Amino acid sequence: MGNVERYKVDEVVQAAKAAHGMVSKAADILRCTPMTVHNYIRRHPTVAAAVEEARERMLDVAELTLFDNVKAGEAWAVCFFLKTQ
Repeated sequence: MGNVERYKVDEVVQAAKAAHGMVSKAADILRCTPMTVHNYIRRHPTVAAAVEEARERMLDVAELTLFDNVKAGEAWAVCFFLKTQ
């Protein structure tokens, strides 16, 4: 008997998006282990792409928030930005 997958690929994609690309959170949403999500990422390019896109979106949000704080003159943000450039 072959491998029978517990979740439809679209379910894992939706969980990855809802979890902003965080594997452990996606696993919580699906009520499975993070290893299960990693296996779907490895086997299904659409799941891998969804995780990557969700992480990229969160990175954009974080960078925009940092830039807003730099523009507002927040010393911590200016310092962090300069140290990481």
